[in-house]
Amino acid sequence: MKTYTFSEAPPSLNHAFPTNRKGRRYRSPAYTSWLAMASTQLLIQGIEPVTGPYSLDIEVGRKSSRADIDNLIKPLADLLVKTGATPDDRKMGALSIRRVEGTGVKVTVGEIA
Repeated sequence: MKTYTFSEAPPSLNHAFPTNRKGRRYRSPAYTSWLAMASTQLLIQGIEPVTGPYSLDIEVGRKSSRADIDNLIKPLADLLVKTGATPDDRKMGALSIRRVEGTGVKVTVGEIA
């Protein structure tokens, strides 16, 4: 089991991929910036890759985001896949997410036997 912490919550999924005038979705500057910051924080903490089925336990600080809590899951799961901490999110077998006091985000990744 490995726990990663991030100083900021990701932008809501609604703001991560806006649509341009031609109807095409693109990665927003806010999401691109958050990915860079969160990737750096993850690498500093040391990645312990999970290769098989896994669970995520996510705690979001109340002061970190006012977004709908379910809109924060996908950006966090995608970050973990992008950095190699977890395999494809199809292998996610369990998920819990809750708001807690304070700021930042804490994600605990556990292997499922």
